[in-house]
Amino acid sequence: PAFKEIMPVRRELAEVGQRTIFNLLGPLINPGLPAHQMIGVYSKLLVHPVAQSLNRVGVKRGIVVHGILPDRTGMDELSCAGENQVCGFGELSDVDAYWTPEMSGLPRCVKEDLIGGSSEDNLRMLYEILDGKGNSGLVNTILFNASTAFWVAGVSEGLAVARDLLLGGAVKEWLERARQFYADAG
Repeated sequence: PAFKEIMPVRRELAEVGQRTIFNLLGPLINPGLPAHQMIGVYSKLLVHPVAQSLNRVGVKRGIVVHGILPDRTGMDELSCAGENQVCGFGELSDVDAYWTPEMSGLPRCVKEDLIGGSSEDNLRMLYEILDGKGNSGLVNTILFNASTAFWVAGVSEGLAVARDLLLGGAVKEWLERARQFYADAG
């Protein structure tokens, strides 16, 4: 309930690119207590502390990730445009490494492949991806993240599963059902 009260301030800060402690607190105080988590953090300095905190919380199996782009800027997810710092917790607490996309069988891309735009541009890019016509660097970065999340959840062949769901129509179908649900509710 307290998060509801601060949401307007968080939204306002996010609009100007300001990160706050609340970006980190969500996964740490999630009342749903998920057994498996993949958490992206915006700074490489937070990878280990967040993983250690989630380990203490008692999450069964998870990983904290931070993408490091060639210009040394970072992102709060895995990226095919650079290397990625990862640190596990729970059953994966022995994971502490730097991963490249090639290690997952994916090609490297350039940072520019990952740049979005306006809401309309991003929606267009999403539908291009779901129609099998998306930018390959962006598609592969999505697959990298999804396959890693499947791995965290114990799903074998996560890359093949992620590729089939994303490009085989299942994600597009689900998105359309969700869109229709909210259109009918509103």
